[in-house]
Parts: sequence; structure tokens; C-alpha cells
Amino acid sequence: MTDAKRGGGEGFRKRGGTNPKRLTKHAAAKQRQILDALANQDLEQLRKLAGTRGGFLSNALRREVWPALLHCRGDSDPNSGSSDGADGDIPRDAVQVELDVNRSLTHLLPPNTGGKRLARMRADLSGLIISVLQKHPYLHYYQGFHDVATVCLLVLKPVLAARCLESLALFYLRDYMTPTLQSALNQIHLLFPLLSRASPPIHTFLTQVDGLLPYFCLSWVITWYSHNINNAERIARLFDFMIASNPLMPIYIAAAVVISRKDLLLEEEPEYSSIHHFLSQFPANHNVEHLIKQAQSLYNSYPPHILQKIARQRLGKASCVTRHAQDIERLPFAEHSDGNRPKNLIQRHIADTTTSTAPSGALGGRFASNARQVAWLAAFAATTAIAWYALEIGAQYGYLA
Repeated sequence: MTDAKRGGGEGFRKRGGTNPKRLTKHAAAKQRQILDALANQDLEQLRKLAGTRGGFLSNALRREVWPALLHCRGDSDPNSGSSDGADGDIPRDAVQVELDVNRSLTHLLPPNTGGKRLARMRADLSGLIISVLQKHPYLHYYQGFHDVATVCLLVLKPVLAARCLESLALFYLRDYMTPTLQSALNQIHLLFPLLSRASPPIHTFLTQVDGLLPYFCLSWVITWYSHNINNAERIARLFDFMIASNPLMPIYIAAAVVISRKDLLLEEEPEYSSIHHFLSQFPANHNVEHLIKQAQSLYNSYPPHILQKIARQRLGKASCVTRHAQDIERLPFAEHSDGNRPKNLIQRHIADTTTSTAPSGALGGRFASNARQVAWLAAFAATTAIAWYALEIGAQYGYLA
């Protein structure tokens, strides 16, 4: 394989990078660092660069770096590898996928985008999602997965996007792609314990709000913030950081968002409906670089294994959070991730989640004992994804029967 095809070395320097003459001094220097890391197959350096100002700088560079970090190089066959689904099988969630796709993309495309182009992109998006679900039918689609797929499509284009979305589903998002929402809820339950260490005043204030649980960040976490931010470049910048990080990083970003609004939050009355509504509004004036810096600091201080001890909430040995290093982080540059392993891991993770007993005060247990959370969740949902989850969880616990 040539350097040009692989994305490293002089081949990429000639075709893939941003024109150095148009870059600031800082960006030009960073582009050279990114290109050198690609040429040297230095994934650890790429991960470090993802956390520094500007991330991977441009979509041209992202089309080289994201596949490298996700171990889905651009010259491989998108249909290669094992598949548990028969070709042409219609995924169980195909109808819901189409419903979601048909209302997608508009918040990230220019207002003057033509109807034909929008229809074509939605067809590409649908095909992208269906291809992953067909190849791995044990994965359960969730509303919000289409938002992640949208970013892949806009940044990477269809063929490469399919490979990268598959890796994201298998090694970053698979805890969410189980038959129930419990794994997602378990992760979100870690937010308040994290805030208890990161910002005691915020945590003390939130504990005064009767019945408050961290549902406000559900759509942030499961969509990697792509449903709540209307700027494609800012979303791509966050994806740079999250692709280079542990799958739990969206929780640390959520904590950074809450902390960034500390002064305004503490001015509110500690009443459930107003606080939930306040927290549900993702700040329009957010500083992405500040959030990333704060989230990285929180991660360094309270990494996932420490945070789980603080929260007394285990995510399980088969969770993609727990297994990230084994699954993908330590793979050599040219080695493809094992697509066979996730099926067994997700089955183990489902078993762990089903049989485990939530600690006192845990998200699932508190929800099961407090049906009014369903009503509040639906009433103050900021997105359609949250509203859908309200119905899903309500049905799960028999509140909507």
C-alpha cells in the first residue's frame, strides 16, 4: 500500500492537508505535527493532538485521522469482515431509522440547501445506518445513533463513513445499542458523583432539588452532542476529542458544560421543573476548547475506574468503557479491530446489566421508584430523542401500560 493511499507521508501532504499558506502560524505547525504522526503511525501522538486547540483542524485531515484512530483504513473493502446478518435482511429497526433520517440533517446544512441534495444525503444516511445494522444485527438501533451517523457522513463521505460508523458502534457506542436503556442510564448516573468531586457547590445545590436526576444530558451523551449543537465545525471538533478518548468522555464533557454555567445555575431557585429545564438547554455560547480542556482535566483526575468507585456504580467488565484499551486503544496502526468480539461482549454486558443490583440511590433504582420522573422528562424534553426515551423507559417499567 502506498503512502498516498494509506494517508501518510508525502502522498497525503500533497493532497489531503489544508493549504499552509492559508493557515495561522499555530495551525500550520500543528498540521505538520498531525502529518508527521500519520506518517510515523503514531496513534498516541494523534490522541494527544486531539486534545489540543483546534483538534485535527479540517475535514481534509479528519478524513485521514479518524479512520486511523478507528482502525478502518480507507483502502479496505467496506463489506469485508464477518457479518451476522444475511445480505438484504431488513433490520428490525428499519422503520424507526427512516423516520429519524427523514427529519435529520437540516440543522447542519446551509438554509439554501436544495431539496434534491437533501434527499440524496438522507438516502446516503439511511444506507449508512442500515449497512451497520445489517452487518451486526445484534446491535439495537437507538434514536440518536442517526445523529452520530450524520456527522460521519458530512465529514467523511459515504464509503469511509460506513467503516468509521461501524467501528464507533462496535467499540464506542455498543453499550447504548442493547435491548434496554439501562447501560446508558448507568453511565449518566456517574455525572452527579463526578460533580461532587469537581464542583462541590454545584453538587450541593443539585442535591437540594427534590427528585432531580441527570436526564437533561441524555441526548448530549448518546448523540455525542451532535443533536444539540447547530455548528458542524464545533461538532466535528468534539468528535476529534471523543474519538481519541475513552467512550465515557461524553460524561466528562457534560460535567464541564454544567460547571461552565455554575454562576447562572446557582442563581436559580432549587425547584425541579425550573432546574431541569435550565440544565436541559445546551448553552448556545459554549466555548468548545474550554469544555475539552475542562473535560480532559476531569478525566485525568477521576478516570473511569476511579469514578465508578466514587459512584459505587460498576459498568461491567464487558462494557466498552472498561475494555477500551483492549478493544481498540492498544491496536497497532495498521491492525483492524476485531469485528467478531463485540457480539460476545455485548451479550456479556447485557447479562451483567440485567443481573447486577443497582446501589442505593442509583439512577435505575431511583427511577423505578419514582414514576413522576417520566412525566417531567417528557414535559421538559428539549429534543425528540429525550421524549422518545421517556416513552421507552416508561413502557419498560410499566408506567405507560
